[in-house]
Amino acid sequence: MSLTQEFAEQLRKERKRRKLTQQELASFLGMSQGNVSAIERGDWNVSLEIVDRIAKRLDMKAELVLRRLPPR
Repeated sequence: MSLTQEFAEQLRKERKRRKLTQQELASFLGMSQGNVSAIERGDWNVSLEIVDRIAKRLDMKAELVLRRLPPR
């Protein structure tokens, strides 16, 4: 599994755990629901800026979002 896919899987789990819809996250990020779906499928490499904004919406620090990824 690629790093992008691992990030995607962790994002999806965390979003669902917090009972957020893709549309709610998309609205916060200023993008379409389709873009969030692409991120969660691992089809879109996100910038560190987007990672930081996702972390803010999930009430986490970006470092914690990235730290949840398995070591390589």
